[in-house]
Amino acid sequence: MSFKSILLTLSAIIILSACALLNLAYAEEKKGFRIEPSLNIYYDDNITYERNAHNKKSDIILEPDIYAAYRTNHPVFYTKFFGAVTGELYTGHNTYSYGIYSIGITQGLPYKISTTLRYTLTPNVCLEEDAAGTSCTESTDYHAASLSLDKELAKGLSVGISGKYGIKNYETRYDYKDTRVYGGSADGTYRIAKFLKIGAGYRYERGIADGEDDVRYNNDISYFQHVLYIRPTFNITPDLSFSFRYLFRDKEYTTSLRADTDHYNRKDITHKLQVKAGYWVLKNLELTVSYERSQKDSNVDYYDYHQNLFMVGGRYLFRF
Repeated sequence: MSFKSILLTLSAIIILSACALLNLAYAEEKKGFRIEPSLNIYYDDNITYERNAHNKKSDIILEPDIYAAYRTNHPVFYTKFFGAVTGELYTGHNTYSYGIYSIGITQGLPYKISTTLRYTLTPNVCLEEDAAGTSCTESTDYHAASLSLDKELAKGLSVGISGKYGIKNYETRYDYKDTRVYGGSADGTYRIAKFLKIGAGYRYERGIADGEDDVRYNNDISYFQHVLYIRPTFNITPDLSFSFRYLFRDKEYTTSLRADTDHYNRKDITHKLQVKAGYWVLKNLELTVSYERSQKDSNVDYYDYHQNLFMVGGRYLFRF
């Protein structure tokens, strides 16, 4: 078993141990410590990435996650420190397994404003495996830092803006693919009624590869993309909720290299629709089920793509 697999397995064990060992009372106060372990189980009918999306593979994916936070008790100038570890454990195609690690700090300000600084590391993400499915032939590490500002405009209405900068690093033989990523977003949520809340947002992202317009490689993955989403949530009872999310992504590659047939003048349009239900079986235990359908249409037919993702999961909330 690889070191990466051992690390991700340990993350899952930590989460299960936390659920078994901790027996802390749930409290409504926002101040203090909070630990939130969860485990989701997915069935994915198409796990392959876009380069070989025509070679359809399915898998069952375990997603253990643990989130921990501490918030000071000042009503206005509070400070919250937080961190999270998430594993994506592919049971049938282990080479695709990876982890996501993030830390951050949120600072409260007057007029119901808060600002959050976050750093996220996603190492060793496999983009393609060999024909035997035993080793990864191309992978990347992703570092990202973001700064956001959130404001509660009125009761039930909040908005936020954010900016981010990231770096995608490939192994040495693909260093011309190393990419600097810039982006920004604007989001908002509005509770129309006690039983209905709507969230919506827009994201922009620009990626500039080291091999941009470089004729030595004719493989320029530079791009820009626009993302729009809307997510209504219905609270049927205090314990039962249903949500729907629709996402639209327009991604266009910007290379001027006509010899780069994978990316020249290429445009991908992606639609995603998710239906999710959550039920609090206990005051601090929520069970969830969801289904998500993704459809990507490209003007380069080779990259057309569809995916069905089924999920069952649960999370347990400790506050003390």
